[in-house]
Amino acid sequence: MGVSYKHFLYGAITFVSLLAAILKLSYFQDTGRGLMEFYFGIMLLAFLGWAGGQLWTIHSREREQTESVEGGASVSLADENRPDEDALVAAETYLSLGESLDTVCMFVNAKYRDWEPAERQAFRQGLKAVLDERHANSPAAERHEADGLT
Repeated sequence: MGVSYKHFLYGAITFVSLLAAILKLSYFQDTGRGLMEFYFGIMLLAFLGWAGGQLWTIHSREREQTESVEGGASVSLADENRPDEDALVAAETYLSLGESLDTVCMFVNAKYRDWEPAERQAFRQGLKAVLDERHANSPAAERHEADGLT
């Protein structure tokens, strides 16, 4: 399991912010380092602006994908791309932990990264439809098991 780009950016922002705080409290306390502190501050702001822009782009893409999946027609997965039961359980778990649908698709199907964008979107829509169907059917199945009707 790899680290997604979004989580890498969050980690980098945290690291750089902690580094800036440590340098502010130790290295930049001495006099005569004002110019270096200024340049470091400019670089810090440039990095935070760039990383913030990257995160904004990621979040806007995720929002567009979610809207296109919700507004799209029902799409079924091909048999060779249909995940097994364990993969579906893992996908539900990752989604409940806050992972994006794109990241979950990479976990479910290793070939997902090599596909064209249209194939990726079709797989995302199909996986979302399968997961929604499972979610819609699971409360009824649990009630029947509780009633002893299974």
